[in-house]
Amino acid sequence: MKHFIIILNNRHLQNKLNFLPLPLDIPAFGLTPGRFRGNGSIMKHNYFPPQFVILGYLLIILGIYFLARHDWVGFVMVPAGFIFSFTFKGRVFDLKNRKYREYLAFMGLKSGRWKNIPPVEYVSVYPERVVQDQHVASISSRHVESGFRIDLIISRSERIECGMDPDGDKALEKGREFATALNCKLLDFRSGKAVWIGPFAADD
Repeated sequence: MKHFIIILNNRHLQNKLNFLPLPLDIPAFGLTPGRFRGNGSIMKHNYFPPQFVILGYLLIILGIYFLARHDWVGFVMVPAGFIFSFTFKGRVFDLKNRKYREYLAFMGLKSGRWKNIPPVEYVSVYPERVVQDQHVASISSRHVESGFRIDLIISRSERIECGMDPDGDKALEKGREFATALNCKLLDFRSGKAVWIGPFAADD
């Protein structure tokens, strides 16, 4: 890693790195919108915080550079970069069988067990906005994530996150799908005022 430290301390190279087309617009940790697929939904986000994801891309780029120069340090930097940038964690819902699965994934390989969804008091849809500053080496950015979160409320101290959607109407529709499948009420808190809908039955 001595080579890597020397490079990052090189001001001329740091200025060049500022103009690399790196994916700085990375969603804040844990806030990627859930995507519905058939009978369930998938909530997926990077396992590592955004700063480490950016660092991973830097390691891959610099590792390839060292490999091209036949430097062994590239064999360490490239795999480390892939781990930082392409390790994900997520949650999959099987609403028909009232189950969910939390998994860890790397390069398409997933591991995780299915669990039963406990009795749900209600499904909540509410607005959320998160501002996160990101700094790696000389690279800095600010990411603002706004949207409407969908949660399964198990109790006052327990909830299961189901994802987030930038469109309030779509978020409400997804919340209704969860409430219908789980036979519970739906709390529409998008405007800041509590509006109760339901309870729903599975055949609504």
